[in-house]
Amino acid sequence: MSVKKLCAAALALILMAAPAALAASVRVVTNADTRVYSKPSTGASAVSVSKGLSVSLKDSSDGWGKVSYKGKTAYVPLKYLDLADPVKAYLSWDATLYRNAGSGSAGTVPAGTAVYVLGVEGGYARVKGGGHTGYITKSALTSSKPAVKQNKAAEGSATERAIFIAKQLKGRPYSLVADAPNSFNCAAFVSYCYNHARSGSVKSSLNGQVHDSRHAKITSISALKRGDLVCFNFDSDDDRFGHVGIYLGDGRFIHASSSVGEVTVSSLSSGYYKRTFSWGRRIFSD
Repeated sequence: MSVKKLCAAALALILMAAPAALAASVRVVTNADTRVYSKPSTGASAVSVSKGLSVSLKDSSDGWGKVSYKGKTAYVPLKYLDLADPVKAYLSWDATLYRNAGSGSAGTVPAGTAVYVLGVEGGYARVKGGGHTGYITKSALTSSKPAVKQNKAAEGSATERAIFIAKQLKGRPYSLVADAPNSFNCAAFVSYCYNHARSGSVKSSLNGQVHDSRHAKITSISALKRGDLVCFNFDSDDDRFGHVGIYLGDGRFIHASSSVGEVTVSSLSSGYYKRTFSWGRRIFSD
């Protein structure tokens, strides 16, 4: 197997969502003076160990690594364990860097940046490289360097900038609690795209977007134009709207879908979304 394929396989193993992905006796080292516990609890009996201790990681769960220490099963907080052989990875998109796993924003790491994966905690990888050290959502990492694309979002009309941004985000994971640009719910997705194309274009809440009288209401699908906000009400007896997206033209729209689990393109010409369409909003007139 080539070195490139070995790196890809190693990264896939490390970044798998299932805790058992680390059950293949991965060698790790402690990155600070810490303790080795008899159970996955700081209240359990423990012995102090020094930075640089090499142990075999068998499994991980809830922030704890299950290790083999002096021939016995023991536990160490994952934040104190680094891979003995860090794996090189690249950022698939501009991703938020955190000081801790999912909290304490420390800026943004640009797409294409090379980093080394030191360890994992839940949905986050602990990384170092490119002048950055901290945590990044695992879904933002890939084993292959992404192609650098021309930033056409800086060109053309606000409509085309919004659509360009939206298409670049296709495949990003859906999350009810959005963490843009790493993950989106439907309202956060359209807000991110429109407001990056032109600041202050739409409000942040779904109902605020749907009922924003600053933008002309489009009452039929046939009257929609490329770049329009599309609004859906899944319950005709409820004034609270359930979904929004961005119209691409040709009967298609792009949105952060909870059912698909990611940003995706769907048809507005027939089926469920045609039945539940309520109206559109013309965000840009250019």
